[in-house]
Amino acid sequence: MLDRLEKGMMGANKTRNAFALLAVVLTTFMITTVFSLSINYIENMKLTQVRLAGTSADIALPNPDRRQEERIAELAYVSSIGRQYEVGSVALKNDEGRDQAIALACYDKTEWNDHFGKAIKDQVGSYPVEADEIMLSQDCFLLLGIDEPAPGMQIPLAYVDKNGAQEKTFRLSGWFRSYTGAPMGFVSEEYCGEAGYSVEEDGMLSLSLDSMPDDYLRIENDIELNDG
Repeated sequence: MLDRLEKGMMGANKTRNAFALLAVVLTTFMITTVFSLSINYIENMKLTQVRLAGTSADIALPNPDRRQEERIAELAYVSSIGRQYEVGSVALKNDEGRDQAIALACYDKTEWNDHFGKAIKDQVGSYPVEADEIMLSQDCFLLLGIDEPAPGMQIPLAYVDKNGAQEKTFRLSGWFRSYTGAPMGFVSEEYCGEAGYSVEEDGMLSLSLDSMPDDYLRIENDIELNDG
């Protein structure tokens, strides 16, 4: 299965980068137009959508180049800019013998605190800093056969990243409860730096805007997109 994952990752086609409107924003549009709903109900619905979407960001731009990053940083109506990398995947089998995967990613401090932090609950420990540290969602433990997780425990993994099949023993820096239904693992920016990851080739920007949907229309005009 590692071979199939490796081929899938290495063979992915590049496409023109374009702003993606995130699911939480679409739901916000709908529920805020129903004036008969109570404020508490609306806020609860927003929180639910943030958790299901796995982010509180409004839009995302995959594979941004330096020119685009610099231009976005100049826009006064962009309130928060997070960076994330798609690192790879751990191939496993569940109790029923079916193929299961843990998606590996890396978030910078802004992405983790401002966008992802609002979508999770019950965080224990801290985000990885060292290259051999990893943070896991709680649903990973069942797949890995871990009954009692502890900070600093050894987590041996066979996985695929941009450089091919890998085997590495990580130290557990922490864990959290996720609502996306997809097991997730997070590695450090140090890991990504050593492995040769870049936002332009392997990641995307997640943006929070001051006023939706007006700012979404503005940024499409303010940022020149690339053809891949």
